[in-house]
Amino acid sequence: MNPSAPVLVAQTPAAGLVPDFGHIDSSKLQVVEGAGRLMNRADFLALNRVGKPPVIGKSGFVSRAMVEHLMRHKKDRAIGVKYESGDGIANPGDEITNMEGAMHTFVTPVCEMLMTGDYHWVGRLQGSSFGQNRVRPVILSASINPDFEFDNVILPLVRVLSQSVEGSPPREGAIPTAAEKRSDALRQQYDEGLRRQMIHALSPDHRIPALGEIPADHILGSTADAREYLEGWIKTRELPNRALQGRYFRTPHGDVISLEILFQIYVEQIANEFKVLNPRASQGYIHTISPPTIFCRYLGDASIMNRLQALAFKWLHQQGQGLFSNMKMLAFSDYADPEMIFFFQQALPTVRVIRREELFPYGHYAGPPGLALVLHNNSDGFGQNIETEGPTSTDGVIGCFSDAAVHLDRSRPDLLDYIF
Repeated sequence: MNPSAPVLVAQTPAAGLVPDFGHIDSSKLQVVEGAGRLMNRADFLALNRVGKPPVIGKSGFVSRAMVEHLMRHKKDRAIGVKYESGDGIANPGDEITNMEGAMHTFVTPVCEMLMTGDYHWVGRLQGSSFGQNRVRPVILSASINPDFEFDNVILPLVRVLSQSVEGSPPREGAIPTAAEKRSDALRQQYDEGLRRQMIHALSPDHRIPALGEIPADHILGSTADAREYLEGWIKTRELPNRALQGRYFRTPHGDVISLEILFQIYVEQIANEFKVLNPRASQGYIHTISPPTIFCRYLGDASIMNRLQALAFKWLHQQGQGLFSNMKMLAFSDYADPEMIFFFQQALPTVRVIRREELFPYGHYAGPPGLALVLHNNSDGFGQNIETEGPTSTDGVIGCFSDAAVHLDRSRPDLLDYIF
């Protein structure tokens, strides 16, 4: 809609209730009363309004203690880096190790958010303020992308080596301090334990076989071969149980990785997101996906991850549990992968799939009335960029021009009140 359209007074759900998003109509701008100036994150923080905490969806193998650790102890910013040990003096080292960052893939916070403009990051900042303290209410899903920016986060969960990796059942234990994690030996042992727990949970066989156990014809030799293989499953009428069993592909770097475990990563992540989003957005919502190519850098591009994500949507939709019953539209940013509009439509036949750009003609949101718009900040599990980063990425843009930092404040006492 045009920013000059009529506005409503912003409403806050009653205190003490599990946050619900059913009141959000993203087609209508609202006005925040009592604010002298409302342009960016700093202006929202200056209002000293608490707002509602997120609703958090997590996988069963992630402990509550780990959820709290991940939600409270990320460093202020992480741009192009993962775990850093620091010097133990001026820089005490990070709290979040690489395998803890991988674990964050299975912890998804969802919250209401007010945006001060229809801003976007497309290699540069685009958009402008609505002005006059006007805001657009939307839903933020702060899901963590499966992180292939480098080879040290998700790759160890899916890579086949010369020796098999046997998974270990989840177990709760003390989380080492940042000072303790500075010990390479301790940190590596700790991370190896987390890696084996995730492999146990994600692999239906609770293990990754040795390379010598895999028949040569079960390894797809290129990204193009893997794309074609996954597309065949997306287009099939019904996906059988363990369709990707025993299937692997060779990355541009020569690694052999498990397609089945990658698929299970998306199944877990999508289930976590929608089990908290869908029942709390009864009015209906438009789900948006903008593939963050930076987190697919090690794989060459996002094409394999896009198709695995669509396949996971197909599998979960096929289960008939109504996980997407209130999703009216899925809007995918297809500039680098236009075929995905067709594949997502195949995966979600009851949902209208469109190009994300169709929602923003002339730069302004133009979605149908009555529905909530769901945005993703496209982050990894290491930095709280949404609280600190400037407008230099999708994460930074959303953080700069919204009140997301209020809802996701690492210090708020009720940050973990609603975990499902």
